[in-house]
Amino acid sequence: VFDTGEPLRDELELIRRPDGSTGWYLTTKLPVVRDGSVVGLVSVSRDLETPGDEVALESMGRVVNLVHERLAGPLKVADLAATAECSEGQLERRMKRVFGLTATQYVLRARVDRAAAMLTDTDRPIAEVAAECGFSDQANLPRQFGRLIGETPARFRAGRSDGGPPQA
Repeated sequence: VFDTGEPLRDELELIRRPDGSTGWYLTTKLPVVRDGSVVGLVSVSRDLETPGDEVALESMGRVVNLVHERLAGPLKVADLAATAECSEGQLERRMKRVFGLTATQYVLRARVDRAAAMLTDTDRPIAEVAAECGFSDQANLPRQFGRLIGETPARFRAGRSDGGPPQA
């Protein structure tokens, strides 16, 4: 976050707890930007302590990695479930418990987050951003982006062209 200025959202991390044990946490880290430079970091971590469910949480890490690796292409819930080595129903329950989102909602959020980063960091045409982020057509990106971010991709980009921090 300090090097790139890019936020990290819903990262699974294995962190040492105050009692010395290790556990899985869901972490979001946001840059604090002043005069165009990252001067600090805001971090929120939620302990995902679920006794006896370490394997399920580890499988969520594999799912998150797969989503980010294959974001530009089609992602099916069945593929995510296979990566997590569980049924689609089990995956949906785990995703809801860990992220508060269904698998499909998580993929959409990851796509919109990547699009927001690309709109902030590049001058690439919106159609290219849509394709690289896995949206089926150019019209789908503005529709989903507007629903989740609250503004069109073009307006979002224009509002961040001053070098201010991304707000997605």
